[in-house]
Amino acid sequence: MAPGVKKQAQTMRKTLLFLLAAVLSMAVAPGHAAPATVLHVSPKGSDRNPGTSSKPFRTIAAAADRARPGTVIEVAPGVYGDRVRLDTPHVTVRGVGADLPLLRAKDGAAFEVVKGVSNIRLERFRIEGYTWGISLMGGNRAIQIAECSVTGAEAGIHLTAGENPAPVQDILIDRCTIRASIYSGIDGTPGPVHNLVVRRCRVEKNGATAGYGGDGIAVETGDAIVVEGCVIRDNGGDGVDIGSRATGPSPGNVVRDCAVVGNQKNGIKLWRGGSIENCLVARSGGTGVFLAYGGDYAIRATTIVNNARVARDYALTAGYDADPKSGRPPEMRLDMDRCIIALNGPEAEPTGIYVGAAVTLRERDNVFFSREDEEAMLAGRKPDIVSREDVARGGWPARKGDEHAGSTCSDPRFVNPEIGDYRVAEDAGWRDRGARDEISRYGAAAY
Repeated sequence: MAPGVKKQAQTMRKTLLFLLAAVLSMAVAPGHAAPATVLHVSPKGSDRNPGTSSKPFRTIAAAADRARPGTVIEVAPGVYGDRVRLDTPHVTVRGVGADLPLLRAKDGAAFEVVKGVSNIRLERFRIEGYTWGISLMGGNRAIQIAECSVTGAEAGIHLTAGENPAPVQDILIDRCTIRASIYSGIDGTPGPVHNLVVRRCRVEKNGATAGYGGDGIAVETGDAIVVEGCVIRDNGGDGVDIGSRATGPSPGNVVRDCAVVGNQKNGIKLWRGGSIENCLVARSGGTGVFLAYGGDYAIRATTIVNNARVARDYALTAGYDADPKSGRPPEMRLDMDRCIIALNGPEAEPTGIYVGAAVTLRERDNVFFSREDEEAMLAGRKPDIVSREDVARGGWPARKGDEHAGSTCSDPRFVNPEIGDYRVAEDAGWRDRGARDEISRYGAAAY
């Protein structure tokens, strides 16, 4: 072989060896998923088996112990008592078959995603009992939980644990049912939680037995929390509570396309900014919508009705309490348009809305119909009480920054408010106000 050709061959061989080594290192390096291996689990299996379809494991935990990045664990229908620790990234665990596998135990977590482990997908399980149905211990990201039902845990899905945990982020909870938890249904305590989406879930009857009233969905710190397309009903505390421990602005928090009905305390509580869009907030024991401290808020095309029936309070409260950081009324901006705020407070003592002295209010095209002599209390303005007649004639008090346009006071003519059907009648003049029909009818469906 000629010297030049020989040298070229040696160079090519070295290059091929380098590329082969790189490919092999990527296959096993953290953060890179290896080619998928499927492990099988069945109540008829044995943990001495290799986990093949013909010789499955008996427990999910045994399969999880053998998982490598890229592993898919398929679990056949049946009853399991596992406490599964997921300590390997890039793993999918899913129920297969017509019936969902059932995990049932008294304590521990059905699925625990170990601290720092990411890229986990859990889908199609029923979980009963346990301390935590599903728990993310901190430092987790890219976690998907889909088509799971959690009943009777202390907390259905728990996000972060312990003192000062690492944040969890990029979390999707999709098409899940969380019910009858002793405390909160979805609990982000203490947080922080970033980029959480709770989508198309039912979160109901959680916290009913807790002395202080557990919330349906509670995330104490974090941002970009999106709750969409959910039914959140009959929880012992608030329906949705976002940002209670936040010390500064929490951008990107959104509750949209939701029916928040029958919760024993407040309907939706936002602490440091956020928006509410196309929601029904009805039959809360306390305030329908509570906006706590400084930030930018928006409420659009939302129906706030039949709230504050147990503990007499305002239908909507913005900036009522002093900001704990400054001791002064919280500075916030509230944009509110195309909403219906009606029939709030006890029948003998109806209530309107409260807007704090340091809140800049921009409201347009809303329908108010709760209290004839006081549809709104606007602190720091003169006069501070706005009656139904004032709204009808555009007689809002003048204040720098405030804007009012197109709002009215009129019976919104709900289809059947007695049974919770808050759709606006077809021939009413307010069909473009409040939540859309597919949301507004949930008030009846919930009862």
